[in-house]
Amino acid sequence: ECAKTLTNWKQEILNSFHWYDGRRLSNGPIEGKNNYIKKIISNANGLSNFKRARNKFIYSQNQYEKYLINEK
Repeated sequence: ECAKTLTNWKQEILNSFHWYDGRRLSNGPIEGKNNYIKKIISNANGLSNFKRARNKFIYSQNQYEKYLINEK
């Protein structure tokens, strides 16, 4: 079972060891942002206004950028 998994995922496993600009590539930061958004939605019991929710997520991730809160 383990050998079959390694054979099936060989190229993906080898790609995880490639370096780019002196560091390995990872999807960890994106996974963290997705998890953060899921927690906000869970705590808010759903969000009714998509544009406002989108702007809230963007602002909470990068507070120094300017975004429209009420789009027209």
